[in-house]
Amino acid sequence: MSNIIWSPKAVSQLDNIFNYINKDSKIYSIIVVQQIISFVEKISTNPKSGRKMIEFNDQDILERRYGNYRIIYRIRNENIEIIAIFHTSQIPKL
Repeated sequence: MSNIIWSPKAVSQLDNIFNYINKDSKIYSIIVVQQIISFVEKISTNPKSGRKMIEFNDQDILERRYGNYRIIYRIRNENIEIIAIFHTSQIPKL
């Protein structure tokens, strides 16, 4: 099992997701963020299961999808670095 490291950008994006959903539903915003965090933790059991991102020409950057969100990460030694989290309607920029 690998360690999960959240980049400052990914933490900020998770906060933005929470704040956006929280405008309509306080409970649902908490649930969604908790589910994303739980999903990210599961990536550590099989980190190479992500797919390579077609937007970037970097074999080390992978993504997994959870609902309407793309979780972008990189495997480094024993760590999984969560680089960014995007809604599927957004174009990822790293």
